[in-house]
Amino acid sequence: MACLYELQDYSIYSVKWYKGPHEFYRYSPLETPTTRVLPVNGIKIDRLRSNETHVVLVRVGSILSGNYSCEVIQNAPSYPHYTAVGRLDVVVVQRGSDAILACLYELTDAPLYSVKWYRGRHEFYRYSPTETPATKIFPFAGINVDLARSNQSQVVLTRVSFGLSGNFSCEVTADAPSFATSIVSNNMEAMCCERIAHRDPAGRRQSSPSSLTTCL
Repeated sequence: MACLYELQDYSIYSVKWYKGPHEFYRYSPLETPTTRVLPVNGIKIDRLRSNETHVVLVRVGSILSGNYSCEVIQNAPSYPHYTAVGRLDVVVVQRGSDAILACLYELTDAPLYSVKWYRGRHEFYRYSPTETPATKIFPFAGINVDLARSNQSQVVLTRVSFGLSGNFSCEVTADAPSFATSIVSNNMEAMCCERIAHRDPAGRRQSSPSSLTTCL
């Protein structure tokens, strides 16, 4: 997650990251060490890749969905501070199953020009109603798009694998004259499920629909 800022009059005093009201990461260049991790349930941080502008979360699961904020505090004498808030929604799907990623929007001043889907920085699906055909697929390792079920508001991925875990975003662009563009990103986590055989007190093997466990 990125916290991008420009300092005018004073240098940086600290950058603090919160999930809801709970601080979980702090960068303070005047302290040693400069980074500090504070325990918050479910949050694991890659300290080597986190710094004054980015915090990197690892083993991201649905428990991490929620509101996040970064607070930037400048140095003396006034210690002015600024806060930015965003939301992270983690979509969890079972490995080998299909994933339906929705991109919901409302256009008021102009018709739709295009909807583009990205995995990270790489575009893999585009819907352009003024082109023929209206849908286009760009090759991406591990991504299998079901064209029959994909359209201007959703893209359907089949046979989801662990390798697809990561950031997905949709970019919606309105037609002329404004060509206004909006981008929304979410994180998807592919998980595995295995059936666990239980034993009753007599030592007999049992299996039930509830005997499923998930692992990352």
